[in-house]
Amino acid sequence: CPSADRKVWVLSPRGMLMPGVRNVEIFITHNGDFEFFMLNGQLQTVEWVQEWLIKTLHCPMPSGTDSCAVAGMIDLLRTQGNWFASVRLASVVWTQVSGPTGSPSLTPKACQRVANVFEAKTMAVTAGDWRGAAQFPGMPCTKAQLQEYYQVLREEIAMDLAEELFEMDELAAHLTYMNLCTMMSAAGAGQGAKGAVGGSSHGLAKKFTTESNISVFDSDLKEKEDSDDDEESKGPFSIRDVALFVKRAVDAFFDNDVMFAMHHFLLDAKGSFGLVVSSSLDQSQMVMAARGQTMSLSVFPRKGLVLFGSEQAAVKSALGLVEDNDPDAREAYRIDLDHLGGEIVLLNWAPWNQRPEILSGKFTDAVEHGVFQQHELLDYGGVPVVATVAQQSLASEFMKRAIPLEDNPLITRLPPTFKDPVGTDIKDIPKLTAEIQELWDTDPEGDNQMNMLSVWTLARHLKKRITMKKEGHGAVDLLIIGQEVSLWAGEQFAADLAMVFPK
Repeated sequence: CPSADRKVWVLSPRGMLMPGVRNVEIFITHNGDFEFFMLNGQLQTVEWVQEWLIKTLHCPMPSGTDSCAVAGMIDLLRTQGNWFASVRLASVVWTQVSGPTGSPSLTPKACQRVANVFEAKTMAVTAGDWRGAAQFPGMPCTKAQLQEYYQVLREEIAMDLAEELFEMDELAAHLTYMNLCTMMSAAGAGQGAKGAVGGSSHGLAKKFTTESNISVFDSDLKEKEDSDDDEESKGPFSIRDVALFVKRAVDAFFDNDVMFAMHHFLLDAKGSFGLVVSSSLDQSQMVMAARGQTMSLSVFPRKGLVLFGSEQAAVKSALGLVEDNDPDAREAYRIDLDHLGGEIVLLNWAPWNQRPEILSGKFTDAVEHGVFQQHELLDYGGVPVVATVAQQSLASEFMKRAIPLEDNPLITRLPPTFKDPVGTDIKDIPKLTAEIQELWDTDPEGDNQMNMLSVWTLARHLKKRITMKKEGHGAVDLLIIGQEVSLWAGEQFAADLAMVFPK
């Protein structure tokens, strides 16, 4: 969606939620291909997702590229502190039927009306003389106290809202329509006429509930699910449906920061992703992810600098170019994200009381249970820069993969820039080939030792394969694997070998 001014709630320097009008906009950089998305238990094409997003976000696609669809999904999922976005998302995940054939979310006008109800309740709860204000009269307070404060706050906001929203015609019409769609879909699949509540298999909905984040409100909802004989209803939906809608909206408001938006998206997205995402509401944090595309992160603690990019050479560009601010800090290092299994890294340089785990119980649970790793990278003006890491496949210690950049014979500084880089490269070819030849001839045990070891190993294995071929054992002699740039280098290597071994 295009940028828009919206009423949002942000954390003040003292860690308290404060209302204000901010420009809301999502920024992404995407290297790769977004191909499919698992929605409602079905694998949908990116073209289907684009049409679905147009109806869900109620705005046209700015272009037909797959990256715009990625931006749209993040726009839908990043809802923390924004009641309009939280209500919109809740109206989508509330049901397991939401396709391009109908509007899967409330209209913007209806969404704003429902959001105004949540806004008014939040204002009343945070401004009143209630338990939170009385418990913490002397701010600032500890991290544990703030987390308890916001757990109580989310329960207070959700309390009794279902009864008020139950009388709202726009919401009633939307939930009735979506419940009817779900019932017809279930009946068509031979599963009986079962509504969305109490058994939805929606891909997004599943990510909004965790056993470690059950509140008093969830217990009340469970009781309503167990005994609905006397439950007030309006045709195909009831007060229980509205209660679940309220819970989803409140969870989205408190939990879905940019880290969880990226995490939710990649869980069901299919394709290759080198992603960097930030929001205008998150001025002290950004998130990057790698799956099927490389991403690297370099840290220069002495310079107070963090670099990131899809090319390893790009993140060493500060070597020798910036003066050290803290000579006693750790030397520079690089960490390559796990692009095979998938990995997400959130960088946060806000004070502790303005970080997402203060608002989000799910974020705190993920850190405490080891789903998210947290590592302090450097000190930035007295505030630690913290990396929160989520690994989608095999778990590994993030910091143990650090590669030193300084005083490393295998890491060289970037060459100087020239007006004609192509011409300069061509002129350098004779000199470089001569240097390579000289290394082979005169320095077998020095800087060229690893090259010598690699060539010896390759020759030994090739000799073994040739012997097996002579003995009649047919098999693949050499399997060369590459991706993008490395694939081109591999193709050239294969061509060179074919010239050396024509038969």
